[in-house]
Amino acid sequence: MDPAVRVVVVVTKSGSDKNLSLFKLSSMTKFLKKKTILDLIIIGTGPSGMTASIYASRYGLKHMIIGEVVGGLAIMAHQVCNFPTEESITGVKLLQKMRDVVEANGKQVSIDEVLKIKREAGVFHVYTRSGKIFLTLSILLATGTAHNKLNVPGEKKYLGKGVTYCSTCDGAFFKNKRVAVIGGGDSANVASLYMSNIASKVYQIVQGSARRGDAVWIKKLNNKKNVVLLVNNTIEEIIGNDCVEKVRLKNSYNGETHVALEGVFVEIGTVPVKVFVNQLELKIDDGGFINVQKDQSTNTEGVWASGDNTTGSNKFRQIITACSEGAIAAESISKYIKAKKSA
Repeated sequence: MDPAVRVVVVVTKSGSDKNLSLFKLSSMTKFLKKKTILDLIIIGTGPSGMTASIYASRYGLKHMIIGEVVGGLAIMAHQVCNFPTEESITGVKLLQKMRDVVEANGKQVSIDEVLKIKREAGVFHVYTRSGKIFLTLSILLATGTAHNKLNVPGEKKYLGKGVTYCSTCDGAFFKNKRVAVIGGGDSANVASLYMSNIASKVYQIVQGSARRGDAVWIKKLNNKKNVVLLVNNTIEEIIGNDCVEKVRLKNSYNGETHVALEGVFVEIGTVPVKVFVNQLELKIDDGGFINVQKDQSTNTEGVWASGDNTTGSNKFRQIITACSEGAIAAESISKYIKAKKSA
């Protein structure tokens, strides 16, 4: 039986109209009791959520996995060279492999957005944008992170018109054009390297005095003649008409404060997705990452978190650590559900 149920709420203006609601409270309660209550709902379809689903299936947990985009930010990886089974693979292909295993274990990835989570009588009610409500005994938040923004004039205006946060998604649109990659860490280095094979010229704009991160990427970039490194600099404004035409720098480059180009790739790190932190009364650290125990549990009973949105894995945010946390969470949730049902 499909655990989803659409609920219509009727808002009335006076107390005398309360009985005109589509469902009376007592009727609604009986109606929801007839719906399937899952053991677990995994929110997030990146490496951590996918791995958790695979393990949840192996443990026999009645569960589902929900996400807006299959793969999360990991699908944007141009090249993954540190996953144990792959010498080199794109993020898209790696996450498709994970999805294949999820589905081979009998689960379909549900593409939807979770808007709200509410707990009533020990059961979590998960509300989605599609108008469905799912009931579950436990929640795993594998929501990952979102891109940081420059927060400069023109960034929002030219989003999709030259401004982008994904080189592998949009890089092909800038063939033989001039682009800037903002950032000096691994994500920016990989994006710069990727774009050097597409664009005519790449300006890598770094706030610090040098690139940082994996020495392999830095060495390859140093050998790229069409990549220009601008250190101790930032973008102050993105300028154009219909599309991006130039950027204004904080410090000059070759005596000029403006650089003509057609694309701006923002690669300045990520922040944890915190949409459910207040709803579930979760404790977070100063950076907004969810505090987790060794078993990936949070301070709220019945709620676990795994992946890049947590304080786990010594804050070493990699695909493989996200997978590890997902597996640990699923094992911990399995024990919790077993104890709950036997109580």
